[in-house]
Amino acid sequence: MQAVKRDEVTDPPPPTIDELEDKDIGKKNVDGDPTGDPPPVVDLGGGDIVDDKVYVNVDQKAEFIGGEDAFYQFLEDNLKYPEGPKADGITGVATVIFVVTQSGGVEDVRIERTAGNSELDEEAKRVLRKCSRMFKPGKNGGKPVKSIFRIPITFELEE
Repeated sequence: MQAVKRDEVTDPPPPTIDELEDKDIGKKNVDGDPTGDPPPVVDLGGGDIVDDKVYVNVDQKAEFIGGEDAFYQFLEDNLKYPEGPKADGITGVATVIFVVTQSGGVEDVRIERTAGNSELDEEAKRVLRKCSRMFKPGKNGGKPVKSIFRIPITFELEE
């Protein structure tokens, strides 16, 4: 493929002011359809209306693919105790709330109740962002919807 250079463009130049002087361009209002009928609706077919509302209560809750045990295993395998709080002996429980999307993604991850340490809170959010697309979405009326998911993440030191 050969690139077109700017000076090779063959569009005609715009008209000059003198050429437009006797033309009627936008100097008056033009009425629309005199019958007042709205334009016809064209059915493009296919597709459902996407419900973008975030539900707190759903008929079927979102769940981690593989179940609760697999979710806790994922957390155990991926959660890293931050060095600062670990060295200082800081423990805590961060309650994290997030939205599971219609496609099983994770979005809007935030701390609902802090672990009492910002590094622990940030680690809890990081690990939950990592599990996007690993959920079966919640359902309402048999259709996937966005729903709230809440989980406490415990940071405790081994003795």
